[in-house]
Amino acid sequence: MLTSSVRFAPYLAHFLFWLPYLIRGQVDRMRGRVDGPPVHAAPGARALIVRHSVATLGMYLGIGAGVFSTPTGVLTGPMAWSGLAMIGIGGLLSMWTLWVFRSWKLRAELHDAHELCLDGPFRVVRHPIYTAMIVLAFGTFLWIPNGLTLGGMLGIAWVGDQRARAEEQILLAAFGERYSTFMASTKRFFPGVY
Repeated sequence: MLTSSVRFAPYLAHFLFWLPYLIRGQVDRMRGRVDGPPVHAAPGARALIVRHSVATLGMYLGIGAGVFSTPTGVLTGPMAWSGLAMIGIGGLLSMWTLWVFRSWKLRAELHDAHELCLDGPFRVVRHPIYTAMIVLAFGTFLWIPNGLTLGGMLGIAWVGDQRARAEEQILLAAFGERYSTFMASTKRFFPGVY
């Protein structure tokens, strides 16, 4: 039988991953940040968010299945530690990205005040937030290896790639040669790979 602390550890790890996004959203609201209507928006931006949410829901259903359905669904050995480490790396990448990226938005749209960020983790990859989400999903699968977490991980990676491509199109439209040069010098998600 799993102890309570082990049973709820995946939820705590995920809460800590998402906490910087919650804090960032609250800070933006407290500062009265109002952007107005978007000047560039990816076609189907809302549909992409819905797809990403469905994939993430699949991952969380997998966590629930692993945590509550079978006592062996949540690993407690080296695989669990590897998964937890991956989730931690994804969380640190998220915090670093949100720290330097002043124009972060949930939807693939740009406003008048959007600033192109080329600092911090953007020096290494074009879409560090999606990279962090993929790392979170991979770490979750390592920790709770079942079909739902695998499906969630694959879905998050696939939709993250769709969202990244959509964002690249509106960033090219807004920033032209500057963004094109940036694209040529960085990979989408993983340095030297993709």
